Amino acid sequence: MVRLRSVVSAFVVVGLGGAASAQDVGETILANGFSVLGATLEGSYQIEPDARVRGVLIGGLSYDQTEEDDDGNSYEIDASLTAAAVLVDFFPTGPGWRLSGGVLFNASDLEALGTGGPSEPFEINGQTFVGGVVEADVRFNNQIAPMITTGYDYPINENWILSGEIGAIFTGGFDIDVTANSDALQTEIDNDPDYQELRSDADDLTILPYISVSVGYRF
Repeated sequence: MVRLRSVVSAFVVVGLGGAASAQDVGETILANGFSVLGATLEGSYQIEPDARVRGVLIGGLSYDQTEEDDDGNSYEIDASLTAAAVLVDFFPTGPGWRLSGGVLFNASDLEALGTGGPSEPFEINGQTFVGGVVEADVRFNNQIAPMITTGYDYPINENWILSGEIGAIFTGGFDIDVTANSDALQTEIDNDPDYQELRSDADDLTILPYISVSVGYRF
């Protein structure tokens, strides 16, 4: 019985010691992963046994396409996902589960350009515009957006860590701005009920879900 008790005691001591070392002040983790906004590159630094600071680069994805139909209309789409986040992770129950809060610095952008051909001009509210050019731009209302998440760090071994995270980005809604190459076309666009409804709906999308998975190396 003494031997069994000694083994159990040693196991507990080693286990607690391992848990403490997993949260040592000054510990650094570098991680790569993927999120709903694109690829991620993370770096974190343990500032307290139950708190760390984390920086995340997100995105690097882009999409660029140009098309022209048989009527001479052309369409161009240029989209990019780029952002950076600074978060503070708090571990309320020790290593593993964490609560995080911080801000996202957004540089993502979506631009679309449409040019009407001579045989198929733009038509809005019964009005036609030969050679009309329309440009649309979509952005976050909050370029610096608050962000909260919760996640879990699972140690694969002494150095490698698998992490998952879920949360929300408070975008403040999305701004859709459409500009035309003539005052008459711009007026029709601004007065179009469908455009007004689209802008209103986009402005109401104030929360963007955030999900990420990453694999990190602990130093």
